[in-house]
Amino acid sequence: MKRMFAVAALLLYGLASTGCARQMQAMDRYDAQITMNARADTPETEAASEDMAVLEQNARADAANDTDCYSGNIYDTNGVLLSWTGFTEDGSAYRAYASDCEEMLSNTFDSATHGLHYLWRGILKMQNPHPCDYSDDIGMSVQTYLDADLMQRIYDTMTALDAEGAATVMRVQDNAMLAMVSTNGYSPTALQLDPNYEMPAEARNRVMEALPPGSVMKMLSAPICARHGIGVGGNTVLDQNEWEGIHNADHWSGKVYSKEIDLYTATVLSRNVFFAKAADAIGMTQFAADLEELFCLTDAGIECDYGMLLPAGSLNLLESSTDNLRRTAFGQGKVRMTLPYLSMVTAAVCTDGRLEVPLTRKATLDTNTGEVISMQTETQLLSVIPESCLTETKSAMYEVANHLQMKTFPKNWEIFAKTGTASYGSSEAHYICSFVRPHDGTDADGYVVSIRVDNSINNYASQDSYVFEAVLREVIPFD
Repeated sequence: MKRMFAVAALLLYGLASTGCARQMQAMDRYDAQITMNARADTPETEAASEDMAVLEQNARADAANDTDCYSGNIYDTNGVLLSWTGFTEDGSAYRAYASDCEEMLSNTFDSATHGLHYLWRGILKMQNPHPCDYSDDIGMSVQTYLDADLMQRIYDTMTALDAEGAATVMRVQDNAMLAMVSTNGYSPTALQLDPNYEMPAEARNRVMEALPPGSVMKMLSAPICARHGIGVGGNTVLDQNEWEGIHNADHWSGKVYSKEIDLYTATVLSRNVFFAKAADAIGMTQFAADLEELFCLTDAGIECDYGMLLPAGSLNLLESSTDNLRRTAFGQGKVRMTLPYLSMVTAAVCTDGRLEVPLTRKATLDTNTGEVISMQTETQLLSVIPESCLTETKSAMYEVANHLQMKTFPKNWEIFAKTGTASYGSSEAHYICSFVRPHDGTDADGYVVSIRVDNSINNYASQDSYVFEAVLREVIPFD
């Protein structure tokens, strides 16, 4: 396919063809220190300080020296052209985006936020099999599984609700990521071509941001409890409003209680004390081993072709304190996770126990002819969680979904969900991770829909169900 020259972009931003001091010929190198993973390591600080902005500008300007091969195109799952190498009047190259969705794409695609264009540069800059009429030095192209129309609708929905955060949609049948949405976008075109344009402080790739998971972590802890017979088969744990400095959510209401509960009840009611006691009984070494065996959660991290599914150092459990072990079990402590990782866990727990890395890259294409060079259809199987470990968790997630504060539930769909509220520094992250499937269908007909709200004014994630409902309406029919 032919590229489009971007003269209009210069006119739009009021730039003369020779006055673009920040024009770049290719945005394909990025300072490793200027990444979202580095930001996630210190979530207590503002994501984009003035110093960070300066470093980002310098890193992007350095990319101007990389002119060996122009990057190829990126298409969505329906063949819609999303990103390509554009050219200014004087022939300088820059990374262009479809104007009607560049804001939505920016955080998950742009190099400045460590997005897909940067992560796929090895393919996009690999010499194309056939030269194009405008350049012999053009790279291959990529088609994604992402649906740009679905992503735009979700982005618009969250923006209209003033819900800052992220959302992902995964199709269970083939583990394909259909949507990866990060709010508070910007104009990548203006960032490159307009010397007066400033990247918004709120802009970052929230989808791949690793934060504490809150009580969504109980999707991992509950199967481990079942594996060790804790809270199942007639066994119970003494639940208390407070234990060893750890509190249940209703502790702040002044309730005082002490009663025996099972694993199902603890998961439905999201009892922190139950899971803290369970992890304490299992022990640090065994709990860490179970997290690694069943969920591949280790400090080594998990790398995939769209970034770090789990950054290195995500667990921070071994050689740690007993208090951190207890808090890790209910999603606080030092544990960190990305939304795609949580979506992968949701799919495994709610279906067949297979923990498989979600796919984003669908095919590699010949940029000139559009012919498929290779397809990516096989997922990486990380582990298989025994069904015997999942029974109570799946049943509890079905009950949790029935108590979401949604105005309307879809008529012909079943929902399984887990909510989580995570505090870190002076901030909070509210999660709702769900699996939805049609009543008359199979698990393979379902979707995993997950959201994280970063600016909620509510106390608990369940109170953000209106955001989840609005996003879910863009994925499945409600009538």
